[in-house]
Amino acid sequence: MTKKALCPMCGSSNVELKEMYYKLPYVGKAYLYSIFCKDCGYKKGDVVLLELKEPRRYTVTISNPEDLYTKIVRSHTAKIILPEVGIEINPGAAAEMFINTIEGFIRKILEVVEMAKRFNEREGNKEGVKNAERVIDYLKGVLDGKNKLTIVIEDKFGNSAILSDKAKVERLED
Repeated sequence: MTKKALCPMCGSSNVELKEMYYKLPYVGKAYLYSIFCKDCGYKKGDVVLLELKEPRRYTVTISNPEDLYTKIVRSHTAKIILPEVGIEINPGAAAEMFINTIEGFIRKILEVVEMAKRFNEREGNKEGVKNAERVIDYLKGVLDGKNKLTIVIEDKFGNSAILSDKAKVERLED
């Protein structure tokens, strides 16, 4: 369904809003929307999950190249922890839901860490550059099959998952 709306950036009414309800595999009922402003070019799309499930923690260790094809589903309410590299991705207002492979997820993290490295270089933060390089080297080693990586997803609303027989699933306690 397409509706008219106001652009949150420029206030124009020359905006196209598309929305639909959909049943997604593994996570259930969802509201999908996209907004595009024909004047300023603002665009955003998102998925809002409409079901609550039991709080869950998923843990998997990536130990060989085949594991990189494992699917990962992350809702807005999930925290992701990568203990070997000291990364925590917390839920929040700007958190986006995604469905990806572990490889695609690692590549996204690499993009962010490489951007952080460039920022630290411009700021003259040698320690920040060194930490970023350590994370980049480790994650590239995971993609090359040389390093292991543990991925933990904690979702208090139970709408996230690691789709693998190797994943350990447990109830997340408050």
